[in-house]
Amino acid sequence: MNYQQALAFMSRAKDISKGRPTGQRGTRMHYHFKPIPDVSLSYHDTELVRWTSDGIFFRNGGWKTATTKKRLNEHLLPHGLYITQRKFVWYLESFNGKQEPKALTSAFVFFIPNNGDIIY
Repeated sequence: MNYQQALAFMSRAKDISKGRPTGQRGTRMHYHFKPIPDVSLSYHDTELVRWTSDGIFFRNGGWKTATTKKRLNEHLLPHGLYITQRKFVWYLESFNGKQEPKALTSAFVFFIPNNGDIIY
């Protein structure tokens, strides 16, 4: 999903102030009113993905659960990226091998601007 798709998804919300369920248990999308609007995906009360006009932020909020990883991977896969786990450590990896696996801290945030680079 990109920024325009996220805005279109939220445009169909019954009550935009309460967000819109995604159909996955405990997961909602929220619209953030700013000079330039943002849309975020939350699992329970933890924001995992935020679409902006400049790119996409990914974070885990300190939670390293299977569901958190699954929700993040659903939105990383279109960018050729995914999160794996080995010996309790999460790694960001790419399908195309352009990037070495990057160990992610317990509470990570990274940004993928519209040009496709990754900023940690």
